[in-house]
Amino acid sequence: METQDPNELIETYFKVQRFHFLAEQCLNLVKKSIAELLRPHKINHSQYLILLMLSYAEHAGSDVIATELSFVLGLERHSISALLDKLDSRGFINRKRSNEDRRVVHLSMTEKGKELTKSIQSKTVGRIAVMPEDSASDFTQVYDFLFLLRETIATKNDINVTPYKDAYEKLILRGQNIFQKSDAFKENSALQNDQTPQA
Repeated sequence: METQDPNELIETYFKVQRFHFLAEQCLNLVKKSIAELLRPHKINHSQYLILLMLSYAEHAGSDVIATELSFVLGLERHSISALLDKLDSRGFINRKRSNEDRRVVHLSMTEKGKELTKSIQSKTVGRIAVMPEDSASDFTQVYDFLFLLRETIATKNDINVTPYKDAYEKLILRGQNIFQKSDAFKENSALQNDQTPQA
């Protein structure tokens, strides 16, 4: 294994750390931008993301288990369970224990959960679809870079990246692509025409 120059290693460390902090700030700003939409329904950002992923998975015909959510949200199993408990108690999701393995719990949305997700999502488009002007190519480069960074971090630290990749593909990409082409999306004019409220 090639030894990295100590000075280069330190420079890379601080550069990557700055990137991580900046990414955290961007995510926090997104959370703040939609917090007022979630507050009346008494759900937090993580709970909304769970509903969103269940919605996308349903469009793709994919079954969902709690462990997969943890690989997208970066939360421990007990934290995911607490979020699911609250969503279940509010009647937004169903949980069904597997007949093959009683430790595995399959998740799905109730009609109440579907309606809530549809309602909130239609109001978030203008708040989420935000990029600097003329930055489409830059965004594509950053997006591709994050895929590579995920792979590199996992490889360098002997972490199995496969469940992370599989969960992202299954719970987000596959369902998003199908949903975007679906009649449900085309019929939801509010989802396509929502505008960010002016200050």
